[in-house]
Parts: sequence; C-alpha cells; structure tokens
Amino acid sequence: MNTQDSAEANEPYWKRRYMIVLHGFAIYFLINSHRINMSVAIVSMVEDADHGNHTEKQLSNTSIEVIDGISHDQYPIKFNWSPKIQGGILGVGFLGFVLSLIIGGRFAETFGSRIMIIIGTFISSFSTMITPLTANVSPYFVMCIQCVRGIAQGLMFPAATVLAANWYPRAERGLLSGLALSGYGFGVLVSGILSSLICDSVSIGGWPCVFYIFGGFGIFISILQMLSLKNFPKDDPRISREELKFILKNQENKLELKRPAVPWRKILISMPTYALFIGTFGQTWIGAHFLLVHATFLGTILHYSMAQTGILISVPYVISMFSNVSSGFISSFLSTKEYLSISKIRKSWNIIGNVIYSLCLALLIFTNSEDTAAIVCSIIAIGILGLMNSGVMIVALDMTPTFAGSLNALNITVGSLPGVILPIVCGIITNDEQTIEQWNKFFILSIIIVMSSAMFFSIFGTAEIQSYNFSPAELSLKAERETKTSS
Repeated sequence: MNTQDSAEANEPYWKRRYMIVLHGFAIYFLINSHRINMSVAIVSMVEDADHGNHTEKQLSNTSIEVIDGISHDQYPIKFNWSPKIQGGILGVGFLGFVLSLIIGGRFAETFGSRIMIIIGTFISSFSTMITPLTANVSPYFVMCIQCVRGIAQGLMFPAATVLAANWYPRAERGLLSGLALSGYGFGVLVSGILSSLICDSVSIGGWPCVFYIFGGFGIFISILQMLSLKNFPKDDPRISREELKFILKNQENKLELKRPAVPWRKILISMPTYALFIGTFGQTWIGAHFLLVHATFLGTILHYSMAQTGILISVPYVISMFSNVSSGFISSFLSTKEYLSISKIRKSWNIIGNVIYSLCLALLIFTNSEDTAAIVCSIIAIGILGLMNSGVMIVALDMTPTFAGSLNALNITVGSLPGVILPIVCGIITNDEQTIEQWNKFFILSIIIVMSSAMFFSIFGTAEIQSYNFSPAELSLKAERETKTSS
C-alpha cells in the first residue's frame, strides 16, 4: 500500500461537514437557551406578583430585610423590581441582538466566521454566567450585561450563516441547515424545562445556578470551537480529498477568496430581497407569538399553572425538531433528484407552515379556545415551525452565498420586528379585557399577517442565486461557459 492509499485508509469515516452542522446546532442552541434562561429565571428573581398587596403583613410577620431594593428572606435572593424594570431587562438583550446583526455579518465576511463565532459564544456565555453577580449590584447593571449578551449573539447569528455558505453544498443546504437550526427548538426545550426545575430547587442553589450552568456550558463550547472550527473546508486537515472535492464542486463560486464590497444598492432595489424580508416577518411573527404571548393566553384564558404552561410551550418543540430534520431530508432528496427546483422547495415549506398555523388559529376561534382544541392546536402550530426552517429562513444563503452574512443579517434585522410589535399589539388588544373574544381578534390579525406574508413570498420570492453574487469578471466567464455549452 502506498502512502496515498494509507492516508485515505486513515481518513475518518464520517463527513467533516457534519461537524460544522454540530457547531451550527450549538450556536443556535446557545442563542435561544441564554434568552430563555433570563425569561424563566426572572420569575424566581423577583418578589411575588402580589408582593405589593402584602408588604406590610410580610414585614410584620417575618424578618425580611430590604437593603438597596433587595429583599433578603432566604437564599436565593429576591429583588423588588417593578414590571417596568423586568420588561427592560428582558427587552435590552433583543435590542442588542438587532443592533449588531449587520455589523456581525460584515465582520464575518471580512475577518472570517470562525473568530466571530468564538468571540460571540464566549461573550454571550460569560455575560450569562455573571448575571447573578450583576443582579446584586443593580437592575440597570443587569440590563447592561444583557445588552452585551444580545450584541454578542448578533455577532454569532450571521457568522453561522457565513460558515454554512462556506461548507454546505448547494443540494444539501436544506438538510444541513435544518439539522443545525433544530438547535433553536432544542434550546427552548432543554433550557425551558431545566431552568424551571433549577429555579424551584433551592437545595442546588436556585435561580443563580441557571446562569452558572448554561453560561459555563457555553464557555466550554467556545473552547471546542477554538479547537475544531475552521472557516473553509480547505483549512481542515482532517477532511478527505473526496469530500473537499464534492463541497467545492457544489458551490457557486470560490468563497475562500477575499469578498468584494457588498453591493447594497443592487440588493436593496431587488424585489426578491423584499419578498425575503416579508416572508421572514411572517415566520418570526409565528415564533414571537409562541415565545412571547402564548404563555399569557394559557395562563389567563385557559388557567393553566406555570408548570403546566412551561410544559405546553416547551415539549412541542420536540415535534418542531423532528419536522425540522424531516423537511431537511425531504428537501435534500427533492433537490438531489431534481424533482423540484430550490425555489419551489423553499416556497412549498414556507406556505405549508403558514397555512397549518393559520388553520390552528382558525380552529381556536371556531371552538372558543376549548381546552382540548387549544392544546392540540398549540402542539401542531409550534411543531410546524421546524418545517419553515427549510423554507424562507435559508433563502438568503441560496440567493447569495458570497454575501449571505450581510443579507441574512439585514433580513433578520427587519424580520425580527415582530419581537417588538407583536407583544405591543397583543397588549393593546387584550389590555382592557382578558377574554376569549379579545384574543380571537389577535388570532384573526395573526392569520391575516402570516398568510399575506406567505403569498407575497410565494409570488415575488426566489431561492435562485442572484446576479449581484458574482463580480463582473465572474459573470463574463459564466456567460462564456454557457455560450460554449449551448454551442
């Protein structure tokens, strides 16, 4: 056996691009888990909702000591934070995320996705881990550190898109991206359930341990990223020649070369760009519905306990992960066999998800949110979020692998507006009356928004690679090749 044969025999039997999928899964897992940690833990960090009504009774019957706004009853510490302060703490992380997305995309394209992912993961995890310490100082200090966490995650998200563009072959993007994006649902499932259990367990430290455990885990992930993450397939010494050849053959251009300036003008005058924004807006509206206000509906209208609400929100994400992976496999099969074009595949998953969500809300309206219908509809509607991850969420990567980080950062910035708009709109509709009738108005509005976005993307959207992805020289060379082929 010669040296070449020996080297091939020692090559790993598993494909290195699946290691990149694992890194992507970990990135999305950490982004969502660090968000959910704060949302769940803050319930245990503050005094009970009726604290204000019983303050005098508590002070007369217990030995609570209040210093600088901190109530020391027993470990772990609870804080006298107003609802306004709590809302600020939960909101600034999202604000930081939105503000840093475009910068993160450009930095990832310019300096490499690896360094941005490592920095973002470490800072997000470190910020999470020191949250209990900042809480003892001031709630405004907590806001600052949560904003830093959000900014770090805004660096991670578009960098993950750039990494995918560098590694995923075009025909496999639906499958591999679906596998990686399932980290979102897994993050909600694991962190939602574990955070609730940890907060209720004073014996292991209560709510501070939520931040220590998930923050420490994130720092461990950042160390693994330093050891095994590579910007390009050619940089990985363990990749086989066959896999390297396959990846490079199935990419649109030479992504390892220095990227030119982002053609912002061409991007912003392109109708498919706005179709992408609107399609993403519809999907994030669905996600924001279940992450931000669905718990209120379950508690105030259906009168489920906090524990039951946590389970009803978290467990359906198991179905979401399954649908995510399943749609990815189906997308890869249809694309590889050339049964459907990439555009038709992306549009199909997007409209299927939006239609199922809308039908679930329509059933809630028709049944007046009867308990069984509400539970079934919640499970189905949350579960279909995974299908849509093989749709509009990866179209930016299809449209322009060269500038995927910048386009997706801009897309998520615009598409994330439901995170701000939806809870305000829902609050306005249900503020005076927490009734089924008022919630039905919100459901009708959601159906209109989601179905409108689906139709707009289906008509004007595309997953075909755009001309601005290529330099003039590349376009000229491509035209020459097509001319020779036709001749």
